[in-house]
Amino acid sequence: MSNYLAIDLGAESGRVIFGTLKGGKLTMKEIHRFANGAITANGTLRWDIVRIFREIRIGLAKGAKLGPIRSIACDSWGVDYVLLKGDGPMLSLPYTYRDERSFKSFDKAMKKFSQKQLFEGTGIASISINTLYQLFDDVENRPEMLAFADKFLLIGDYITWLLTGQARAEETLISGSQLWDTRKRDWAWPVLKKLGIPKHIFPKPVAPGTKLGKLLPYLSKETGLKSAEVVTTCAHDTAAAVAAVRPRRVTIGLTSLRVLGPCWASNFRSLSLTRPYGRRSIRTKSALRARPASLKTS
Repeated sequence: MSNYLAIDLGAESGRVIFGTLKGGKLTMKEIHRFANGAITANGTLRWDIVRIFREIRIGLAKGAKLGPIRSIACDSWGVDYVLLKGDGPMLSLPYTYRDERSFKSFDKAMKKFSQKQLFEGTGIASISINTLYQLFDDVENRPEMLAFADKFLLIGDYITWLLTGQARAEETLISGSQLWDTRKRDWAWPVLKKLGIPKHIFPKPVAPGTKLGKLLPYLSKETGLKSAEVVTTCAHDTAAAVAAVRPRRVTIGLTSLRVLGPCWASNFRSLSLTRPYGRRSIRTKSALRARPASLKTS
């Protein structure tokens, strides 16, 4: 029997889940849940990532009391990120994808590329909330921040860094950022260069299931998790959900993301679909307005 802790972060709420694998059967129990949402700071929309991490630590401490924990992993919503320098916790509170800043940068970027060029270079449909346009806004309006930073981490990877001190970019999470070439499985260097986004901030990419080591000493002491190892999961929340779908079962979820089977058709771009790496998910421009619904077929 083995016990595990999963940190699941959404844009509206977060939770810590205790899972037990025994005799090939996985049982799960939510042990901590907390509200999430944007805060207003100086006229901008940001994530209160300090509070989010405090809630995560509360959840981890609760999990430690339920039995020995073998490993810990974290998934999150996509596209938003933190800039860091050295071992400092952050350079500024991260923007949310709902902040209007990326709309103008999106329009400017579209003057440098055609939709076809961007899609062929990243595999991702051009949507203003994507990380690419948020970073381009930093190039335009906060160049000193990018010059000073030495690390860029999406939210799920940032939490993993806070837990372990290891800066890594998990592939399913970064594949939806439009910074990643989903075919070459590498950063989309030609796209990044053309927009003036510096190369030095991007960490080493890793696959789901990569072992990153134990919790930092102060967290181990605080939570009581002395032997648990932190492992990368499918760090994009949708990829994590699809990874749990039973083999030979198709799930279509009309929430903020569309999840379908493998499709690399040449008309993907014309349909405004995206193809993030790893867990067969696609997204549409109208996704944020979609009504929740699901269809399952065996």
